[in-house]
Amino acid sequence: MSAGANRLLYDLKQLRAAWDEAAVEWKDQVARDFEAEFLAPLEDRVQSTARAMDKLVDVLEKAKRDCS
Repeated sequence: MSAGANRLLYDLKQLRAAWDEAAVEWKDQVARDFEAEFLAPLEDRVQSTARAMDKLVDVLEKAKRDCS
């Protein structure tokens, strides 16, 4: 996995940990809405982005080899 993708996933993990900590006290409808509307989609997008970054690294490495 690329360094950029690793960093992105690490930061997502940190965000999730902070959210889980906040969710211990924040249990109302606003919290549930926030998680559903913002956090869950963000997690999906970050995962997709990390996979795309890894594919891009592979493509760029192949292009570099092919052009050398």
